[in-house]
Amino acid sequence: SNTRPPRPPPPTQGKRRRALPDGWSKHYVVSEGEEYYFDSVNEYSQWENPNESLSNGSFYAPTKEIWKVKHANLTTGNWRQLYRNQDGLDFQTKSISNDAELGNWYNDTRKHAEDSQVDIVAASSSRSSPNTHQRDLIWKEDIAGNSVDIYKEGAHLLPAGTNDHEEWFNIAAAVVGIRTNSSMENKLKALRGAKPQEKKNRFKHEGVVHFVTNRTYLQFQKQSIDGEEPGMLIVPIMSVEGVQSWKGKGYKAIVLAGLPHEETPQLYKINEPKCYANAGFKTAHSKNIAKIEDVRTACDLLKTSVLAMAEMVRALRDEDLEPLNDNAKKNLKTNRDRIGDTVLVPDLVDESATKLGKGIRVYKACFTDHDSNEGHPAPDPLLLAHKAANVWGRMTGLKFLANGEIPDPFSSEKHIMAVERYLDWHQSRL
Repeated sequence: SNTRPPRPPPPTQGKRRRALPDGWSKHYVVSEGEEYYFDSVNEYSQWENPNESLSNGSFYAPTKEIWKVKHANLTTGNWRQLYRNQDGLDFQTKSISNDAELGNWYNDTRKHAEDSQVDIVAASSSRSSPNTHQRDLIWKEDIAGNSVDIYKEGAHLLPAGTNDHEEWFNIAAAVVGIRTNSSMENKLKALRGAKPQEKKNRFKHEGVVHFVTNRTYLQFQKQSIDGEEPGMLIVPIMSVEGVQSWKGKGYKAIVLAGLPHEETPQLYKINEPKCYANAGFKTAHSKNIAKIEDVRTACDLLKTSVLAMAEMVRALRDEDLEPLNDNAKKNLKTNRDRIGDTVLVPDLVDESATKLGKGIRVYKACFTDHDSNEGHPAPDPLLLAHKAANVWGRMTGLKFLANGEIPDPFSSEKHIMAVERYLDWHQSRL
């Protein structure tokens, strides 16, 4: 409800204020001569002007002030641009293991996926999470450049849910260069891994869903990029060719908060400053602020990714989907049938702009090489681009693939560890 917050700071006088973000309003307590601000979207009150952080150099990059939607004809050829060639898999990446072993898991996954003498692993094996030692060994920082701890959520780009992951079978095939006309069984082996016949365990570190390159860390990440109403776009600053030919090296990506600009009312509301703040993006400085060229490059990549995703889903045939679980089949058929001859793609709000607008500060994430021991190891930019396209679809009213589960907080790693600490404390008091 619209209630006053408990402790006001000294009021700020004599400054011109920019327009408040959508959903915010200013209120006065006449008897005390004080003002406060109310967020009607989240029903939240605070004393500080929500724009105050701008004067302190924090990030502020609402998608709607940078990108708008634009109708584009759905043509063929975009999906092929974001499909890897199997000859380009000669590189190593880290693995979720106690020594973060480097290996050519991409090529190994492809070879076993196309080997008729090995079997697909069960769908229940699709979940994989590092333990605390493995997490701390591999991820030194989260996407925002902060240290990784239990408050930074790890999330899969290609979702790991028992049902959801199967909708991404074609994305997994594209990542490791499985032949486009390959069988569904081979694509599912690429997706979640294969195992020797008569054995239970999959070949170690194989299956795209298990790759280190399919996992990212960020505070409030699941609420930001997963679920039915995601609020954040993370897009590589790379060309389509760079994404397709990537070989485990570091790169940069932009982070935008909120939905793009549309002439029609937005499908849902996102508090952009709060979205940025919740994720832990802190004081901006020159090395982590994107320029207009970065935003333009990312926009071009996302446009191609959206067209590629739409082209792929629209071309799905009923008979090809038969091996999938019932939920995946139903969702993909529904989504396919809703894709028309045009789709909404991103475009710059000001196509002739030579710099970003005053006050706009777009965060530029810096991912590191897989053979280094610092920062956040680079997620596969092809996976990140497809994830961004999937999020864009949700933001503009066109579903492509399952967008990840937002789990029950009482089953989270953070909650479980808190319970364990309480039980240890309680035992010590007996």
